Amino acid sequence: MNEISLSSIVSIILHRIWLVVIVAVLCAAIAFSYCSFIATPVYSARTSILITNGGLITEGYNDSIQTNDLSASIYLVDTCVDILKSYGIYQDLSEAIGGKYTFQQLKGGFSINKRNDENLFIDITFKSTDPEEAKLIANAFTQLCPTYMSGKLPPVTVEVMDEAYGTSQVYPNTFSSIVIFGFLGALVTCVLLVLLASLDQTIKSEEDFMESFDIPVLGAVPDFDNSPTYAYRSKANNVSTGG
Repeated sequence: MNEISLSSIVSIILHRIWLVVIVAVLCAAIAFSYCSFIATPVYSARTSILITNGGLITEGYNDSIQTNDLSASIYLVDTCVDILKSYGIYQDLSEAIGGKYTFQQLKGGFSINKRNDENLFIDITFKSTDPEEAKLIANAFTQLCPTYMSGKLPPVTVEVMDEAYGTSQVYPNTFSSIVIFGFLGALVTCVLLVLLASLDQTIKSEEDFMESFDIPVLGAVPDFDNSPTYAYRSKANNVSTGG
């Protein structure tokens, strides 16, 4: 196998850059076709709830916020997330929507996460191939949260902060797919070009000969047919005709 330097790799790729571009464009076109005509779109609806320990926010919001209440509420958020990931609320949700989906199917479509470690929000996301259905099921789940949580953890107060008024398509991401597939196509083509060049044992120049055999070149036979000088071509013709 021939050793190939970095400059040789660049030269190999540039020499076949047209092939790299063609493969990249072809892969990007395949990705676009798949996203546009084959892939089933998936839509996401997002809602959010606010968790407190019952003493943090009171009716009228006139009482001062106590540090202990805030710390206790933040601590409860993780517990509430775990409760909302249990199967019980999904069984209730399945009954609320008329049993159209099993609780296992519903649980698989939901994502329950606290927004960050320093606030009291829990973000709820539901994904479906039907955008209207994603919105309705996400809102139905969110409406069940206050009642369900009060039964499981009485000190907790749950308030619905955001309902789903629309959806966003989360799959497929056409632009990202085109960029990724185009890049991978170009990368694989470059690797194959370099690999094939490294496996090529033919000698193409004096440098290749000396590197392969470590023997100096004392002379070389000129290529009369391809010589840019007319004198060489004229001499070659005279030799071939015996003139």
